[in-house]
Amino acid sequence: MIRQFLRKYGWRYIPGVIFLIINTYILSWTPVFLGNAIDGLNQPGGALDQNYIFTQVLYMVIAAVLAFATRYIWRFYINGNARNLENYLREELFIKFQNMPASFYTQNKTGDLMALAINDIGAVRMTASMVVANILTGGSTLVFSIGQMVSEVNGKLALLSLLPIPFAVFCVIYIGRRVQRKFKKVQTMFASMSGGIQEKIMGMRVIKAFAQEDKSIADFTNQSEAMKDANIDLNNTSALLNPLIQVFFGISFLISIILGSNMVMKGEISVGDLVAFNNYIIMIMGPVVSLGRIINNTERGRASMERLNNIFSLSEIPEKEFEQYDHRIRGDISIRNLVYAYENDAMNVLDGISVELKQGQVLGVVGETGSGKTTLINLLLKFQPAPRGSIFIDGVDICDIPAQAIRESIGYVPQEEFLFNTSIAENIRFYQEDCTQETIDEVSEYSDLKKDMYKFSDGYDTAVGERGRYLSGGQKKRVTIARAIAKKPSILIFDDVLSSVDVNTEKRILQNLKKTMEGKTAIIISQRISALQGADVIIYLENGKIAERGTHEQLLRLDGLYAHLYRQQNKQEENEAFGEEQE
Repeated sequence: MIRQFLRKYGWRYIPGVIFLIINTYILSWTPVFLGNAIDGLNQPGGALDQNYIFTQVLYMVIAAVLAFATRYIWRFYINGNARNLENYLREELFIKFQNMPASFYTQNKTGDLMALAINDIGAVRMTASMVVANILTGGSTLVFSIGQMVSEVNGKLALLSLLPIPFAVFCVIYIGRRVQRKFKKVQTMFASMSGGIQEKIMGMRVIKAFAQEDKSIADFTNQSEAMKDANIDLNNTSALLNPLIQVFFGISFLISIILGSNMVMKGEISVGDLVAFNNYIIMIMGPVVSLGRIINNTERGRASMERLNNIFSLSEIPEKEFEQYDHRIRGDISIRNLVYAYENDAMNVLDGISVELKQGQVLGVVGETGSGKTTLINLLLKFQPAPRGSIFIDGVDICDIPAQAIRESIGYVPQEEFLFNTSIAENIRFYQEDCTQETIDEVSEYSDLKKDMYKFSDGYDTAVGERGRYLSGGQKKRVTIARAIAKKPSILIFDDVLSSVDVNTEKRILQNLKKTMEGKTAIIISQRISALQGADVIIYLENGKIAERGTHEQLLRLDGLYAHLYRQQNKQEENEAFGEEQE
């Protein structure tokens, strides 16, 4: 990633580095001008050379203006390029997320992925801006300052005065490493706490429903206290740094004042030279103080880049899955002796599944939880890789059809509905951005959503909220049905979508769907037998195998699992209807 970025934007660092070095070179002359001005005030006999003093002050003003200009330019290029890097990495990471298989999101926490996109990319950006700038500024400042101390003041004084500085550097490195270890601990705890907060916010209804507010608060308080203690420990360690640096630089100043004063009295150097010399020590102090931050941010950036590289190195969905498909998918589906097991799972989720479905036919799928119904859909959508020779669409092995072509041809209503935080209309036209209001009205009629529009003051422009929380469960489900129909697909898949609506609404939706499903292949998964009665073929899955197969009437005559479930549901509906009459 970094190499690719540098090939595209690396040239922007060159003018930044050049102007940064010019900036530090200009600043290295300001102590000389100050010292010269002081010497101009300290002429023998008390005479003042006003022109000389004015010239030195003018030099300092010019140096300040040039330093301002060059500093602005190098920050524009170096820090600005770091923002380019941040933007580049974030875009590449989002593209990576888009190209990852569905299994990736079951194996990784949402909070961890968000931390990558925000914290880790931010840490890399800090390394590319602050660390790069501090290293270059510190290095050039040391070179120019020491050079001026030796050439413009006195080499012996420079050597003796700078003797304590290596000890200050050693303290910075030693304490910086300890700070880094403790900082990693704080970051780990922060990630854990962030994930915990996110989980509790998303599960707040469950917490309230089980009256677990006090326990939730206690758990969070303990976690927060532990993080506070870790932060205090970190601050106690990092607080040692500046005092120790001040001690060693204080010794350096003490040496320069004692030796420098003697040299001034002996006439070896002037008072202005001594003032300039002490200013150079102050300039050198800056890079040494920033060394701890450089080490800390470099380690953070390196660790963050490693985590990002771990994601970037993962295998994506192959490019062939996004290629153009030359044929229009009609909707013939053939499943031939399908056997499938998840990775690291000893048992087959699906075993010996065979189904023939012609264009325009409807397949009903029923079975207990965990019988493999949703897995079958995931294989058809290529969310999971199907074994070659097991699933065919229009006579072509699904392995040879790009996933994008299949998904563009399928209108899918998942079991767990998901709505984006926008309006009802925008959610319906999610795939068809040019979807007209007339089409929205039509698909809303099919999904039995239109009759609810009067309840919303803004109609179809009503915001649904995060994950559709402003809508009821049934309304969310009907919006997702409308979204799938608006896509005008060749194949419709409904994964237990009618479980959250009442029986009367279900009947209206099914009746409406018959009109829109004409000529389209449909697969309806449902726990309710009433949703499957009009299917051309129904399969009853048990432990990943087809236990029973046939039409609704054939399965009732078989008097097996399907018939038992049918009678059970009929009895339940009769009891509910009787209860309503009694009320």
